[in-house]
Amino acid sequence: MMDKKQIAHVLKEVGILLELKGENKFKTQAYANAARAVETFTGNVEALRTEKIRGVGKATQENIIELLDSGTLGLLDELRAEVPAGVQQMIRIKGLGAKKVRQLYEAGIETVDQLERACHAGRIAQMSGFGRKTQTNILEGIALLKQYAGKMRYDQALSLAEPLMTILQNDSRVDALSFMGSLRRRCEVVRDIDILIGTDDPAGLTQSICEHPAFGEVIDRSSQRIQTRLAGGQEVDLSLVAPERFPVALFYTTGHKTVVKQWQTQLEQAGLTLEWDQILQQGKPLLFANEAAIFNLLDLPYLPPEIREPEWTDFRHLPNLINAGDLRGVLHVHTTYSDGVHSVEEMAQAAAGLGYHYVGITDHSQSSTVANGMKPERVYAQLREIDRLNACLETIEILKGIECDILADGSLDYSDDLLAEFDFVIASVHTKFNMKEGEMTERIIRAMSNPYVRVLGHPTGRLLLQRESYPVNLEAVIDAAAEYHVALELNANPRRLDLDWRWLRKATERGVKILIGPDAHRMGGLTDTTQYGIPIARKGGLRKDDVLNCFTLEHIRAFFKR
Repeated sequence: MMDKKQIAHVLKEVGILLELKGENKFKTQAYANAARAVETFTGNVEALRTEKIRGVGKATQENIIELLDSGTLGLLDELRAEVPAGVQQMIRIKGLGAKKVRQLYEAGIETVDQLERACHAGRIAQMSGFGRKTQTNILEGIALLKQYAGKMRYDQALSLAEPLMTILQNDSRVDALSFMGSLRRRCEVVRDIDILIGTDDPAGLTQSICEHPAFGEVIDRSSQRIQTRLAGGQEVDLSLVAPERFPVALFYTTGHKTVVKQWQTQLEQAGLTLEWDQILQQGKPLLFANEAAIFNLLDLPYLPPEIREPEWTDFRHLPNLINAGDLRGVLHVHTTYSDGVHSVEEMAQAAAGLGYHYVGITDHSQSSTVANGMKPERVYAQLREIDRLNACLETIEILKGIECDILADGSLDYSDDLLAEFDFVIASVHTKFNMKEGEMTERIIRAMSNPYVRVLGHPTGRLLLQRESYPVNLEAVIDAAAEYHVALELNANPRRLDLDWRWLRKATERGVKILIGPDAHRMGGLTDTTQYGIPIARKGGLRKDDVLNCFTLEHIRAFFKR
């Protein structure tokens, strides 16, 4: 079943496509309003069927019911078919909204390549509402789009893939079903959507998939494979195998190809041949009940999909990897005091509803004007509110935190006297990303040396498929974190997932603790900690004892006091 985030994503896309088609603003705005209403709805997803929600009208509620029932929306399929693919691609260019893309389309520009040529010719700068600066920004956006062409963030791929999985799960001919490849390994960025299907009726199922509009345009098909392209250009690769061959195919298609090649060699040394959907012994296929049986053949424990990467060199001695149930609290949470959608109390109650014992409120500091950063008087107002709430809330403790900007010289955005009022301080870089590596490293380390800083937020500043990390010497930052007893954040927002998982074990080997923070700006964002943060933490080899928010309230208060 689709969750609230996925439903909101579909409604948002419908609104954008309607605007691209030139529909009236009331209709397009209705879908935008409905998407926001679903995202901020606090009830169970099933309640969306019947409950009257402000911002959700009769038509949009019918759309929501269709999504809950089938995992797809006929209206969306129709719109994707009606709006040219090139126009849909243009909406992905940073800085271009649906209104401007519609204007470009009406001017005869239907593809990104046409838009790029028009920019180079100077024609876009001459259009009403654009100008030379916008033209330059569009060219920069196109360069980024091409650099990241064919790639998706994990959460984006998931939102496209899960409705397809729902369709397949509801088909009686499907005996077994799973993601494959980088999507199953939960990589932060994936190239396509790979799905493995176990079925005794490949011909009939293939025909149904090829005819279903949700799967998009069929690029290629054979008896065991279907390749399709969704309206947004994303490719879907579906492989079909007999149910008895499903475990081997899943084993073969999940691991990174370098790792699978190593296992293939190991099996060959034992007189076995690994093919993509079977393991042969003297030409005869062996049968396996599941992947664990195959790993047993390799004299290995069952390996979770997320760690089947070449960066892991010792599969025989695995750490006891963290699980979602190990988390005691959630830290790095924004509210209406800065750029959040929900109040302190709403975020605290939502965290309590997820079973957390404590929640750390960390709104933006005063220099983050874009994020409605708090002046000192508003800080004191929030601190008083937290005291009042802590006096009456019985199921959760609210910790007083701040996400404090690291200024260009490495100083912090508030005086030490004000920082002393908080239980903990997350220090983050939000501006001046174009410094040289040495300068940026010195800037960050100076901030970490402040006795009130307990966490370095999103340490490299990256936005996946949108902005590269700023130049920084992470080895030096990790050394400083160890010296000053500062935790490093694994920012669980799927747009960031920063610190990169490849650095997590390097940090913990130096004794540095990791905070898995959702960077939540609404109640629904709290689940990013478990949905995206935990898989990446496991990928990086983190254990319960490595993670700050697995500490008890008493333990974490002691850590914050340094």
